[in-house]
Amino acid sequence: MATLWTLTLIVLFLIAGELLCTSGLETPSPNTAVLRAYTREALLALRWKGISPPANLPVAVSTSGPAAAGRRRKRGRKGGVRQRIRRRGNRPPLPSIILSNVRSLRSKMDELRLLMRFSHEYREASLLVFTETWIREDIPNSMLELEGFSSIRADRVASSGKSKGGGLSVYVSKNWCSQYTAREKFCDPDLEMLCVSMRPFYLPREFGNIIVCAVYIPPSANAARAATRLADCVHAQMQRTPGAPVFLLGDCNHCRLEPVLPGFFQYVKCGTRKSNVLDKCYGNIKDAYRAKTLPPLANSDHSTVQLMPTYKTALKSSKPVQKTVLQWTEDSVETLKGCFLCTDWSIFHDLELDEATETVTDYIKFCVDNVIPKKTITHFPNNKPYITKEVKDCLNSKKVAFKNGDRGGVAAAQRDLNRLLKQARIPIEHRVKATDYLSIVADHVHPFMTTVFPSSDGYFQQDNAPCHKARIISDWFLEHDNEFTVLKWPPQSPDLNPIEHLWDVVEREIRIMDVQPTNLQQLRDAIMSIWTKLSEECFQYLVESVPRRIKAVLKAKGGPNRADSPQVAPRSPSTTHTCTCSLSLRLLRLEDGTPRGGRAIEAGLDVLPDVETTVAAEAWLRFSNAQHPWVVVVAWARQRGPGLRGRGGGQA
Repeated sequence: MATLWTLTLIVLFLIAGELLCTSGLETPSPNTAVLRAYTREALLALRWKGISPPANLPVAVSTSGPAAAGRRRKRGRKGGVRQRIRRRGNRPPLPSIILSNVRSLRSKMDELRLLMRFSHEYREASLLVFTETWIREDIPNSMLELEGFSSIRADRVASSGKSKGGGLSVYVSKNWCSQYTAREKFCDPDLEMLCVSMRPFYLPREFGNIIVCAVYIPPSANAARAATRLADCVHAQMQRTPGAPVFLLGDCNHCRLEPVLPGFFQYVKCGTRKSNVLDKCYGNIKDAYRAKTLPPLANSDHSTVQLMPTYKTALKSSKPVQKTVLQWTEDSVETLKGCFLCTDWSIFHDLELDEATETVTDYIKFCVDNVIPKKTITHFPNNKPYITKEVKDCLNSKKVAFKNGDRGGVAAAQRDLNRLLKQARIPIEHRVKATDYLSIVADHVHPFMTTVFPSSDGYFQQDNAPCHKARIISDWFLEHDNEFTVLKWPPQSPDLNPIEHLWDVVEREIRIMDVQPTNLQQLRDAIMSIWTKLSEECFQYLVESVPRRIKAVLKAKGGPNRADSPQVAPRSPSTTHTCTCSLSLRLLRLEDGTPRGGRAIEAGLDVLPDVETTVAAEAWLRFSNAQHPWVVVVAWARQRGPGLRGRGGGQA
């Protein structure tokens, strides 16, 4: 009996399913695309009954129309700055910042704790920067704690002239950074400042640390004095840690920092107090942040600003570059010297001057290419500039000593490493002193002059820079006056060196760059990049302008004149300077146009390493001294960038 009831229920279920399926089918018009949805049970009922699909069942569903568009599945993932920040979590390239003028932080702690729990903008921020905290010294830190954040305070002091108001506070996320130092706190009637240096868990390789300066400038402050004090602080921090990103943010009121910080960018474009932009953020990285306003905290009259990082790391914005460098070993140098000694230089004596210049320099390049081994290296855009080969060797020796259990070797390697890093990190404000110039003259100029002018008939020229006229320098030249002659230089003399105009070309190219250099290393890289792209025609044109500029100076009797611009110079040839310029240009190409040797014959450029200086000069002067003794070769100077213009260098 139970089996009969079960079969009856199954038959009724199948009949009901068939009726449900067939009753919902309608014949669509030929011009209308119909979208139908079938349940799993209905499709299984058709299969169990063995019913073939109806003729009006659509084979394919159209993807056009509002219904299809609403049901289309989205592929990929969400984009935008906010989504990228959330995906990176606690590893943003730059810190995400919440900036607000709170006007009494203590009364808003409950709302802040609530926002930290339910608002991801606050919870996921790396830094919280608050101005006008109105906190006194007798208020303990325990009353101002936020879960997951460490706080740094700079309360208003009596020296500011006011007993109430003001105050700064910076909260650092513990998930983002635990190493931070308050470098400077300053408070006076015109400015309140808190400068913090941070080393987060993750930071792009091109940065060593991040410097954040929280600022509050009262409405009654002297804007000029406040801006000057801020600029001094920022420049001091940049000099202390070159290459570090510096961000200056807070309530600036009526003070404008653009005139005193020309290399900085202002990221906040939206109004923070009605339509006025009072809360600002300056930084030395272009397009580093995008600002967005959030509701103010409690009864504050300033909107909260969320700064979302939009910076792309150097590894993502630039591609690696492969370079071929020469490996100057002792064996290869001796082989190259032997090659030059075996050369019969007399075969070049019957050639014309320009042809001889080109032939000899091409021959030198041919010998260098065949004798000196080459190596291809990959230079990544985020490489540290001070990690040189010597530093890498020192690091490897430290690892070997550690593996062998040699504690003394580890300590010695660490001392050498500290010394090399200190030498590699050149400070921004570096000036050549008399002792530095003495080492340059004694170690490089002296051997060069004795090699180039073995008959002691050479002339050395230097200007009247303070380091050149020091007593120790004059005494050294007097001791060696039998080896070469130092030209006397008048106190005021016209600068006829074509390199001045070439530096003007480089400076104009730097000024039109999209990203301006903000420290010494970036400026050095920019100059080298532009220098390698200068054409030979530019050098040739400048050299050919020398005779015309000499005539203009003579006509003006040594005074200033407006006729020394190479843009309007007549192209009168000069074989002497053409020869020197041709030599310069050939020497420039000896390292594939990359002036990174740091040691040079300064015939216009820094190109050759130490070992190449004597070799190339010796090879050239074996020909030039015999045929054209008046050919000018210029000594190089260590403490300078690429080019003829040297701080502490001289000309031979």
